[in-house]
Amino acid sequence: MSDAGPDSSVSSAPASPSRNPSESPPTLDRATYLSNPTPGRRLAVSVAARDLALEVEVLARRKPKTLMEASLALLQE
Repeated sequence: MSDAGPDSSVSSAPASPSRNPSESPPTLDRATYLSNPTPGRRLAVSVAARDLALEVEVLARRKPKTLMEASLALLQE
């Protein structure tokens, strides 16, 4: 048996980094950030979405996996 008390297995370090109690939790910060987009954020998301859609379209046309996909790619051109 150990001479240590019953609380010796509990770490004295905090479970998470300490933060100011008046600060909102990170999840709430993200929700606020996303619910109030600025024109700059909207533009950045629009540009990223457009670029992603174009990339997907190029890849789909380049590498059709089935005969149906190949036919659809030809019809769209």
